[in-house]
Amino acid sequence: MALSRQSKLIVFVAVLASLLEIVEVLSLVGTIEILPMSSNLTVFVWGANRATPVRLTGIEITEEAFDPKLNPILAKVSLSMRVLNVNDVGFMTPAGAMYMAYQMSKESLAQRV
Repeated sequence: MALSRQSKLIVFVAVLASLLEIVEVLSLVGTIEILPMSSNLTVFVWGANRATPVRLTGIEITEEAFDPKLNPILAKVSLSMRVLNVNDVGFMTPAGAMYMAYQMSKESLAQRV
């Protein structure tokens, strides 16, 4: 017996609703964790051989001078960021590989001193 398109849709919605209930119950008892969506990788480059993955934690813009039409022509920008390490992003990711390269270059710079 073939189901009509409407019947298939009703079955699909019912299955989806029961799955959502199961996920909600599991999350309430702490046996399931829903990971946040991944975002674009932000890279801070502060030299030819110094680039590291970061998470921006704050930004502050102070406008200091204006033209006659009150458009800002001079401003100070302050960025706060945190370096992402392999505990944050994992070893097998582009960000993890970038952090490890950054860490190794930092260690080699420290050995030169």
